[in-house]
Amino acid sequence: MTRKVTPASRPPNSPARATTHKTITGKELTDFLSTSQAAMKRPQNRAFFYDDPSADADFEYWTQVAHWTIEETAALSLGKDPERVSTKTLWPYRNFVFGRQYARRLELCKRAQGARKLYPLLEEGALINPLAVLPKYFLRWATDIGLEIPERLKEAVIQRHGPPDQRRPNFDYRDIAETSALKARVAFLEQELAKSPPKPKPQSAVTRERNTLLKIILGLAMDQYGYQPHAPRNATAGEIAGDLDGQGISVSEDTVRKYLNDASEFAPPRYPA
Repeated sequence: MTRKVTPASRPPNSPARATTHKTITGKELTDFLSTSQAAMKRPQNRAFFYDDPSADADFEYWTQVAHWTIEETAALSLGKDPERVSTKTLWPYRNFVFGRQYARRLELCKRAQGARKLYPLLEEGALINPLAVLPKYFLRWATDIGLEIPERLKEAVIQRHGPPDQRRPNFDYRDIAETSALKARVAFLEQELAKSPPKPKPQSAVTRERNTLLKIILGLAMDQYGYQPHAPRNATAGEIAGDLDGQGISVSEDTVRKYLNDASEFAPPRYPA
């Protein structure tokens, strides 16, 4: 036997309540869905901080920094302040347009770093951290591959570090490496030549040591600056002195010329006196 269940909320023998339904228009449904989807995509109670003007990079400051990290490079190349925009701060936005754009730019920079495009190459002696990105190297790489970067970043790098080096027509990313090695070597030689040895050495040993240092100076100057021994007019001394000054090493042009002249006596036979 089937028993009929009466809802507790409705007394027996009372009439059933009428149910009313509101009709939703197509526009109202569309607006509701759009609002809901936007709310689901946007992190709750958070604005897009990277669109705020306070997240824009201060290029004048960042081009004064000696070198950048790879994440700082990616942020600056997009015009953003590395102190505010990074992989960590963009993690909640990783699926947003800018989050994906940053990730792709960072990957480009990492691969360029792995290919040794963003820092000097040194054959001997790790004078420069291979993880460091030099602004001038970054600009040269970005220009070579046609990477879109802010014009103000280009201008700031050129103003602070000078235009890309055109000394070699086919640049192979080794100019600054060789120049840096030469600067460091010249500075070391200057210090060695200026030292007063605690104990006098036999004249023959001192002479051999000095001649060796002069040969090193001559070889580096010929290879890196195109120095022509015994040439009546030569601008190499000024170039070397200028590069040293750019690194904060004060050596007068006359001093550089003196040692180049002293070293010229060791020039190969194809450079007659």
